[in-house]
Amino acid sequence: VVAIGNPFGLDTSVTHGLISARERVIGVGPFDDFIQTNALINPGNSGGPLFDMHGDVVGVTTAISSQGQGIGFAVPINLVKDLLPNLLANGRPERGWLGLNVQEVGEGDARGPVVVDVFAGSPAEKAGLKPGDRVVGIGGKAVQRYQQILRKIALLQPGSSVKIDVVRGGRSFDFTATLAQRPSLEALRAMNSGGRVDALGFAVRPLDPNAAASLGLEPGLRIEAIVPGGAAERAGLAVGDVITELNRDAVATLKELDVALADCEPGEPVLLKLRRGTSSRYVAVKP
Repeated sequence: VVAIGNPFGLDTSVTHGLISARERVIGVGPFDDFIQTNALINPGNSGGPLFDMHGDVVGVTTAISSQGQGIGFAVPINLVKDLLPNLLANGRPERGWLGLNVQEVGEGDARGPVVVDVFAGSPAEKAGLKPGDRVVGIGGKAVQRYQQILRKIALLQPGSSVKIDVVRGGRSFDFTATLAQRPSLEALRAMNSGGRVDALGFAVRPLDPNAAASLGLEPGLRIEAIVPGGAAERAGLAVGDVITELNRDAVATLKELDVALADCEPGEPVLLKLRRGTSSRYVAVKP
């Protein structure tokens, strides 16, 4: 491969090398997918093309390892092409979200991504996916690892429809999901915490009672994340709202919330008392 760029202001500088690896994960973020090359890359090369010997652009040079020489990284051109419609439509990547947790299970060639958790009200649940489904394809392309699923979904913009191929009980199925907006990293962490309430589509954490008392506030549960498409989003709840009552019962701990939810009739609206800023109000949330 050949890298062409502008290192240190030296226009049209050319270096050449070999491809060492594909799909490298270098710790930049959850969507890492890099070509590794020993073609020399220096400051000023980033954004320049990486060509093969046929003159085809195979990547966009991006980064180097600061701890060694001849270890450079480029974004694969297919990833760039997949992302372009999203960038043209939004000006920045708007990442899609399915709403499921996947774990790789099995050994050797039999290892593959299996759904272990589906968020209530999420695009995955609406499409019909269930825990135990083995995901074998996204958008008509085969996948063998969790990271491949994450990348392919994140490249698509919210509102996009995507086909998901799964194996369930030895039989093949395909589902079509309409993607939601990917929540922030902090929200995703909260949604995978012990304070997640699937029926209502949010994740909460208890306010520190001493801190609440010092501010003259009643204790409660702060909403840390809203599941896209879930009951809380439909009811207009927002991150930062503090729940102080559920069906007229005071709730200040996760245990109290669980007890109050256990007394609710399945499918019936739940009455929440919320504090937003300095005002309080009641909101009915239908699971």
